[in-house]
Formats: sequence, C-alpha cells, structure tokens
Amino acid sequence: VSGNINVPCWFGSQDTQHNVTTSSWTTILNLGNSVVNPSFNNGGWNESTGIFTVQAGQAGYYFLYASAGIDDVQDGDIVRVAFSKNDAAPIIFSEQRCMDQASNIIVPSGVMTQVVQLAVGDTIKAQVYHNEGSTEPTEPNRCFFGGHRLAV
Repeated sequence: VSGNINVPCWFGSQDTQHNVTTSSWTTILNLGNSVVNPSFNNGGWNESTGIFTVQAGQAGYYFLYASAGIDDVQDGDIVRVAFSKNDAAPIIFSEQRCMDQASNIIVPSGVMTQVVQLAVGDTIKAQVYHNEGSTEPTEPNRCFFGGHRLAV
C-alpha cells in the first residue's frame, strides 16, 4: 500500500500528568488532548499508553516529534525526551538543564525530532527522563507526541 504518505498519522498532547521515576526513561502517557488518529491507522495509535504500532500497509519512513516537561525539578537537573522503537533504550535525545536556584521550576526537554524506518508490527513511543533524585510529575501543557508517514 503506497497511500497515506505525507499525512499526520498520530498526535496527542497530554491531558493529565503522570510521575516520572528518577534516572529512568518513562513513556509519556495520557495523550488525549488534540488527538489525531486517522481511520487508516486501524487502531495503531493508543493515546492512553502513548504507543503507536504500525499496522498492515503502513510500513515506511516516519517523521517523529515530541516534547516533555517536568514540574518541580531542582537546580542542575536535566530533562530529556527521546524515542523508543520496539522498547529499545533511547540512544539520542533532546535535553535541557535547569540552572535556576529557585524552587518549583518547570523545565521542558526541548523538541525532539527524528526520521525512523518502521515495519509492520513495530512500536514507537516518546519517553522522558530526569535525574533529580526523586519521582516528579510531567507538566501536561508541555508534553506531546506525533508522527507523519513520509514514504514507503
């Protein structure tokens, strides 16, 4: 199948926060706001779990984009966002470092973009990471994940 090229395949922005464990890649969940989930995905996008699964006829190259924000981080903490294909550990990421001495700081990860090749059955998800020393919540108005199919 060569249709559905250069079209949005999925998108969601976070509707409720969830906790991110320190020094652990955590999938961005609860992406139920502003959802894009075309019928040709055949159920491939699950905004609750934040996972896109490539359905039959939808293999190809995808342009991915995501951002995440963590609330209540401390001075020197880093916040990262990256993509995980088939549950593999992320190998490249976008990162911001908190350099303020104040408390209750919100730090966004920046926006991560990447082109990946996905086969039928492959999964892709956006993940967030921070190193502060305690579990902290995401900041919903800074968390989103989406993808466009570019080519077969």
